[in-house]
Amino acid sequence: MIEFDVRVSKDGELVVMHDPTVDRTTNGRGRVDKLTLRELKRLDAGMGETVPTFSEVIEELGGKIGMNIHMYAYGEALDRAVEACMEADILDEVFFAFSDPAEIRRLLRQRPEVYVCSGYRAAEEDYLEASRELGAKILQPPIGASYLKAEWVEKVHEKGMVVEVFWADTVEDMLRLRSLGVDGILTNFPDIFIETFRRERTQG
Repeated sequence: MIEFDVRVSKDGELVVMHDPTVDRTTNGRGRVDKLTLRELKRLDAGMGETVPTFSEVIEELGGKIGMNIHMYAYGEALDRAVEACMEADILDEVFFAFSDPAEIRRLLRQRPEVYVCSGYRAAEEDYLEASRELGAKILQPPIGASYLKAEWVEKVHEKGMVVEVFWADTVEDMLRLRSLGVDGILTNFPDIFIETFRRERTQG
């Protein structure tokens, strides 16, 4: 599974960009929401690549790998992202992660079949309860959350929910989270992740 962030350009196009500005990841400057798609496409995102649109990512990866879609655009833009996944017939292979409780309620009221990961109150002790109240099925606690223990993970599983931790980049952290029984781990280093658990399976 891959994770990426979706934002809206000045002219309303859904684009994939980690930061709210293009400064760090391209040769340009400025906020994503202050640049048109045409302006964004002129930028070099590294090795000659351009800033991808959400549609381009869906077309390239849809049906090949699961997607953790972190939305920074709500309302009509969020609906368009969901509809694009429906049209590509990959809605059951993706989940949408965002933190606005009103938008989580709205989306699940309109599209109860959508998998939603709630970021609302993710650092707080009542994260599980808050997420259940909203109807979200996937939890993404930060690695430093005080409640992130084996007992809490077990309680989440008893409620029929999933735990994907944000995030772990070292072998030690990955193994510790694995021992807690989490379902998934976000990482910036998939090569380390793959090697860590390949070695664990081989030794086991």
